[in-house]
Amino acid sequence: MENGGGYLFDGVFEDGAPNNIYQYLDDLRWHPWARAERSLYDGTYVKLREMSFTYSLPLKGRIKSVDASIFGRNLAILYTKCENFDPEVSNRNATLASQGSEFGSNPSARNIGFRVKVTF
Repeated sequence: MENGGGYLFDGVFEDGAPNNIYQYLDDLRWHPWARAERSLYDGTYVKLREMSFTYSLPLKGRIKSVDASIFGRNLAILYTKCENFDPEVSNRNATLASQGSEFGSNPSARNIGFRVKVTF
């Protein structure tokens, strides 16, 4: 490191003298703050959360109308910068210390269903 290796951080010693100690950057990877920073991801995402299609059949007589619908929830993540996880569910619990952490969460359930509504 004395031959220009490592990194010279800006700063001064207690006596006011400028820092002249080079730090080997590999030593910083085990520091808690350095470990956290390299694990940060951009949480930007666009999700198709819900979609439904309904067909209404107007009738005369005792039954006034019949509506048939098909719906889906949590259909797709259209865009994400997060790799290999759903940013909505990747959280251990509801504390402030765990917001945005990825810790073995289950993926969002995808629901697809059919609905019929009869109006008398």
